[in-house]
Amino acid sequence: EEPVPVIVITVEQIKAAWLSQRQQLYSASSEELERRRSFEEAIKRPYFHIKPLDAGQLVNWMRYLDYIEQKDDHPSTIRLYERCLVPCASYPEFWARYARYLEKRDLAGAQSVVQRATLVHAKRTADTHIFAAHFEERHGRIEEARSSFAHVTTTLNPSLLTAVFAHASFEKRQGNKQAAQEVLKKALQREEAAGENSQYGLALVAYINFMQHAFGEETEGPSGAPAAAYSYPSYSYPPQQYPPYYGQYPAGSYGYPGY
Repeated sequence: EEPVPVIVITVEQIKAAWLSQRQQLYSASSEELERRRSFEEAIKRPYFHIKPLDAGQLVNWMRYLDYIEQKDDHPSTIRLYERCLVPCASYPEFWARYARYLEKRDLAGAQSVVQRATLVHAKRTADTHIFAAHFEERHGRIEEARSSFAHVTTTLNPSLLTAVFAHASFEKRQGNKQAAQEVLKKALQREEAAGENSQYGLALVAYINFMQHAFGEETEGPSGAPAAAYSYPSYSYPPQQYPPYYGQYPAGSYGYPGY
């Protein structure tokens, strides 16, 4: 038999190989640090404060999250979201984005994020609960979704007409026409009794439009006037569109269904 060749590796060769690996790691880390530098230097307040962040800070966090998500590095993305949600804890759009990111990867984690937002950090913000309601609806938890909508329209901010019509649209999607009408009629009654701060006219026009678009019904206004007299075609958000500050993000990104 032929002798097996013996490969001799010297200490110097081992040292050179180790140094080469370390150098590659250092170079990669340095390049990544440089790519992140502009984002990091733009973070002026990494801690929570009751004072609102300025628009530049919010945009920087959104762009930083865009960057890190594109790298497809899940642990780094989670760490950045958690960092972000210290100064941005009061902003529902960041909680919604975090939940959506986790929704396809870790549903239990996404549910936890939604609960943190609605029960602790952004619980007084209507958009937080509206997003939570759509999140629950997407995953078949209909009663939880109904409870979130009702919390906004009866307790948190009953005069927020976008929430009222989101709630009514939800009931319509469940095939519950009577419940949808009840939500809208209660809102009209509240606005009619609100005095000089009333949004009754706007609510009435939106109600008529909703009934036309959602149920195809010609609904009469006061004194039996025809619905056409109150036409206001652009009030309710069309399918897959959102309140104004969501408009800069892709359609469908925050889960606001239409009728």
